[in-house]
Amino acid sequence: MSEGTAVVFQEGDRVKYEYQGDTDYGTVVKVDGSVYTDFGNIWAFWDNTLMKQNAKQEYLTLISRKEQPKPAPKHPPHKYADVIKHWADGGEIQYQYDGKYWVDYESSTNIPNVRAGCFIWRIKPEVKTISYRVGITKDNQVKVYHEEPTLDDAYGSDAFKDWLDPEWRTVAVDV
Repeated sequence: MSEGTAVVFQEGDRVKYEYQGDTDYGTVVKVDGSVYTDFGNIWAFWDNTLMKQNAKQEYLTLISRKEQPKPAPKHPPHKYADVIKHWADGGEIQYQYDGKYWVDYESSTNIPNVRAGCFIWRIKPEVKTISYRVGITKDNQVKVYHEEPTLDDAYGSDAFKDWLDPEWRTVAVDV
């Protein structure tokens, strides 16, 4: 630990005590609701003595910290919390009415009506364009190609024979 840096001890921390040749290990505990005494010493349950005793902070080294549980939320997050936050941060969102098709939400000033039960909301997915072309192999199997056939495609029973599509096609896919 660097000079001038103080550790704030927490219940459950594992500590090492060293003073005048004595060494012990313990776990920080609370006594009367605090891990600190009125004089700033630290309470711990010590492995050697199996007792709760306090020690001056300067004789202690923090070995490991018990992960503290996250506080439980007061209520569960909103069904569309991620959509609302994404929109508030300037992201694009979409809604669906009666399960038909997705519509871009265009307003940047009006808060989306996520309480209306007739709408389903989502973060607008990224659209990826894929090019493909259908060909046939020497063993008369149909194969979808994402790029021009290479020399590797010219050998074997599944070797490229001819195109079934007259030209490359593209399709937009939500990712």
